Amino acid sequence: MESLPTIFFRFSGAEFEQLDGTLRVDGQVRRLRPQTAAVLSRLLEHAGQLVTHDQLIQAVWGDTIVTDNSLAQCISEIRSALGPTRSDTIETVPRRGYTLRGMVTQGAQSAARPHARPADDQVSAPNPATAPKAAEVVPLAAPVNAPASRHAPGRSSRLLFPGAAALTVLVGVAIWFGTRATAPVPAARISLAVLPFQSRTMGADLAWFGENVGEDLTTNLSRIPGSHVVARVSTQSFPAVGGDARAIGRDLGVRYLVAGSVDRVADQVQMNLQLIDAETGAIRWTERFETPLVKLQGTQRLVADRIANTLHVQLVAREASRLEHHASTSPAADELALEAWAAWNRGSPADVARAKELAQKALALDERSVLAWKTMASWHLRARINQSISTEAAVSGAEAAARKAMAIDPEHPLVHTVYGAALALRGKHEEAQGALEHEIATNPSHPVAYSYLGLSHLMRGQTKEAIAQYQRALAISPRDPRLSRFHRYLALAYLHDGDLPSALRHAKAATQTPMVDRTAWATLASICALSSDPPCTELAVAKLRQLWPAFSIAQGESEWPPARAEFTARHAGYLRGLKLAGLPDVSATP
Repeated sequence: MESLPTIFFRFSGAEFEQLDGTLRVDGQVRRLRPQTAAVLSRLLEHAGQLVTHDQLIQAVWGDTIVTDNSLAQCISEIRSALGPTRSDTIETVPRRGYTLRGMVTQGAQSAARPHARPADDQVSAPNPATAPKAAEVVPLAAPVNAPASRHAPGRSSRLLFPGAAALTVLVGVAIWFGTRATAPVPAARISLAVLPFQSRTMGADLAWFGENVGEDLTTNLSRIPGSHVVARVSTQSFPAVGGDARAIGRDLGVRYLVAGSVDRVADQVQMNLQLIDAETGAIRWTERFETPLVKLQGTQRLVADRIANTLHVQLVAREASRLEHHASTSPAADELALEAWAAWNRGSPADVARAKELAQKALALDERSVLAWKTMASWHLRARINQSISTEAAVSGAEAAARKAMAIDPEHPLVHTVYGAALALRGKHEEAQGALEHEIATNPSHPVAYSYLGLSHLMRGQTKEAIAQYQRALAISPRDPRLSRFHRYLALAYLHDGDLPSALRHAKAATQTPMVDRTAWATLASICALSSDPPCTELAVAKLRQLWPAFSIAQGESEWPPARAEFTARHAGYLRGLKLAGLPDVSATP
């Protein structure tokens, strides 16, 4: 049992605990969805002020495209949780936004919590006679009645991870551990500190989990290109919640903080994590992760890997956006390279094209920009898969750019990935495996390294090894822009291994991602045909012809790197499925 501070808001006879997202009303406890909790947090932070639709959507969903219906659903859920007697607490301002009415107090309380959270219907409302008074604190979140221009909480979501696939994600990078100062946070691009995780319901026998995740996360984040992460030993004296984020940021000399809680809820271990802007105190991102208690042993590394991977993507994108909005007339090469890498991580065709353009501009200013060379190597790898340029030009370009990056800094994070990928596409699978395993050993949170290692195993007929690597890539990066390709290759590996049901499951998943690789429809067509499922086969073929009218089996197979005899023998079944689906061997001549 531990006694730790909890930040709460009191309003209209209700109490809202920001980190947990729990709302206590009339003796009942409701745990709000993360998005709904973030909307309520924003309204409470600006109580008495109009918060517009755009401000709320930007604060909660960021750059994700959502409709006003998503916001309206969150407001409806808050009103429903508050009950009919408090229906006027949130006022709708037609065609503009919402205002939270009434007095709001914010404070910190210390409460000893048992190691198991009681059921919602057993939790009593706070006793006004014994409840602590609102404290004058600026928590690790934006304060009540903060200026309207202040940024608000970022996107949040809830994911449940079955089996060994434990928790999920944040994003980040960090700066040099500075001396105590009262000056504003330094202008270093990417700087981060991981604070101790709060634990209210984890017993001493489970306290190691949060500590290990924090340690592994700090190590992983330090591998992000261009980042400096404050040593874990230097953050242990700071509170997980309840402190002044801006003061902590000044003390540590960082721009971002990672904070949160690790708690036991029945037979689950739950993490609530936040990425906080230390310049403003605003929450930029929050997410809840859960894993079964019985799966706890050995999962802390996977948890840290997932969080580090997400933080990498998120913070690089945020810092690139900052540079774009404050661009000088003559941007430096490293700024252009950072923008290029952020565009590459977004993954859409337009972003990939822009990544190449920005990387070339960076190299024109500084030909020793490792990040720019890495982006160019990655662009050529994508061109090889998409067959947008000739195979030789794509592979040669990827290998040349990777070698440039390796020559400048052979220990730069991710350069061994692009180098190993180029070797795999050359058919040099043993050399590729060495480079990729080196990357994984030093940078275990990069899903692409696992993906290309899986490809190298697949091309040698080592199906079980390939399956393991693609499963790892999916576990680390479940929202990756390359998700369709990960699932497609995993489907093929399962097919080669004789597991048709698993192959079908992943083939379908490959066509249900935000960005679908067009060849995924060919994979689905083959596996559906082998599964004797005509409706599925017809749908897949129709989609393939719509996206790739000139598709032929020969064209689809030209995507693969040089294969070994073991691959060719196992691949015969897939080719038979394509023919059963009615797809032509070669393109029809005009």
